[in-house]
Amino acid sequence: MENTIHQQDLIMPIKDNDQEYEKEFESTIRSIQYVADGIMLQGIHDNKVRTEYRNEIKKMSDGFRNEVFAGKMTWQEAAKQASNARNELLKLSRDKTWPIGLSIAKKLKSNGLEFSDLQNKYANELYKSNSNSLRSQVKMDAVHAKIVIKAGVSNSAVDSRLLVFSKCARGFIAISLAISAYNIWTAENKVNATLKEGSMMAAGFAGSMAGGAAGLTCGPGAVVCVPVGAFIGGFMAAFGVDYFWK
Repeated sequence: MENTIHQQDLIMPIKDNDQEYEKEFESTIRSIQYVADGIMLQGIHDNKVRTEYRNEIKKMSDGFRNEVFAGKMTWQEAAKQASNARNELLKLSRDKTWPIGLSIAKKLKSNGLEFSDLQNKYANELYKSNSNSLRSQVKMDAVHAKIVIKAGVSNSAVDSRLLVFSKCARGFIAISLAISAYNIWTAENKVNATLKEGSMMAAGFAGSMAGGAAGLTCGPGAVVCVPVGAFIGGFMAAFGVDYFWK
């Protein structure tokens, strides 16, 4: 009898520890799920911002070309205004972009090119020459026309990758919502379960945004710091909310 009591004393704590580890593991997995949701939401949002930007620069470019064809401005005037407008629209777009997408965008292109840089770039592409060396008005018009046209064209590689990511993100979030719905459906207290799921999702998103924003202060290393910061911030926030509801 005495041996049986001692065996129970040894076994019970192990069972309690197993249950505790299982709860911690589930909490960790659920927290990672909601961090991923937050990151996916950033991708969906940034794809919308990118689409707006792409539409705006095309409309702007077409507008300036029509002004030239109508005889209301020269190609040089249109090119200057298109260059400035493109850079301004780029800035506005980045102001709307969330941390992870912003860090990638800045890595690909820190700022828009100045008008003089664009002249030299397209003069070299068209005539293998510096723009200051071109004496023909026809050639200069061709350079300026290309500036206007290119001002309305976004990076197609970035557009397509962001679109694919956005579609995958929507699928991931749909699965995540289904898991949350199942957790609520099988919970004894469905009200508390609903509040918990909603709170963890909100915490994962807010934490990923805050952590990603903090990562932007890394300067050139932001493209690495931002995703890491987003993950850590989102995980800590979601895990903290889950712990609160225990």
